[in-house]
Amino acid sequence: ANKAIVEWYGEERDAHFSDILTAAYNGEIASLPRLISMVGDTSIPDIIQASAVHILGDINIQESRQQIVKALEHENSLVRHSAVSALSNYPKGDRLSLLPSLLSDSVRIIRIQAAYVLADFETNELQEDIQQDFQKATEELMTSFSVQADYPGGQLMKGQYYQKKGQYDDAEKAYVEASRLDPYLVQPYVNLANIKYLLGDYESALSLFNKSIGIDSLNIDAYYSLGLLHAEMKNMDAAELALGKAAVLSGNPRYYYNWGLALQNIKKPKEAEEAYLKALEIEKDSETYLYALSILYLQQNQKKKALKPLQKLLELKPTNQDYQGLFNSAKNE
Repeated sequence: ANKAIVEWYGEERDAHFSDILTAAYNGEIASLPRLISMVGDTSIPDIIQASAVHILGDINIQESRQQIVKALEHENSLVRHSAVSALSNYPKGDRLSLLPSLLSDSVRIIRIQAAYVLADFETNELQEDIQQDFQKATEELMTSFSVQADYPGGQLMKGQYYQKKGQYDDAEKAYVEASRLDPYLVQPYVNLANIKYLLGDYESALSLFNKSIGIDSLNIDAYYSLGLLHAEMKNMDAAELALGKAAVLSGNPRYYYNWGLALQNIKKPKEAEEAYLKALEIEKDSETYLYALSILYLQQNQKKKALKPLQKLLELKPTNQDYQGLFNSAKNE
């Protein structure tokens, strides 16, 4: 779509939504402000807004969260569905506070998606006034699994549901069936690899992650999880390569941060600094990233450079004694 727009209207023009989505999918940090502004813009088609919300779900910064929350009340059901899906990896407390009303949405597919995203809750963990809605929506979800049993996407969703609930044997059965139905569908391999990783079967996990990348060389989830696995196995050079690929492909600040840690571990301080700074371009007030950058500078005896991130940390947490101690140490060079 982006190439067609260039052919029709040339390079010199206002940014088309295809430019913005393409840049965001390619992990280009500069596209984030425009991507965020698309949500709720009535001049943008609803299906494009839904795509923007989907991408924002992978970028956990305050601005994206605000737009996702706003999209939960969008009049278009496709946008609402994307917003519910975008919360899948948010902490349990956030999901519990934001999703209950969607369990009784007028659109069935949204009720089902809300039940799916809350799958790691037991009914008795929920407020009493939403327990009935949760049970009904979960029953609709189970029915959808039966209806879609012969489709790889249905088996994939079933596996993800059981994985969320910690029922790994059932999840594995569903992923294996999804792969049988469509051997070129990547996500079942990635998800099964993550289960093997979690259960300590590292060799099976490595094999499955590499198989995923063999099918889809741009699969961000596979690279990121593979990088974390290599780090756990102390294969830091391999970890750095995989985490770097995930960071560049996604533009996710957390991925840049972990890439920075790997680079620091293999004694590449300049590259680690660049990775941390990339993370801070996106999430400038992150204590985690500011602290990592400060420690890197202090370890390299670059005390003057450490002052700026340490000062920012003290602005965020003025009473933090650890930050104050590090700041005083850097200041009294």
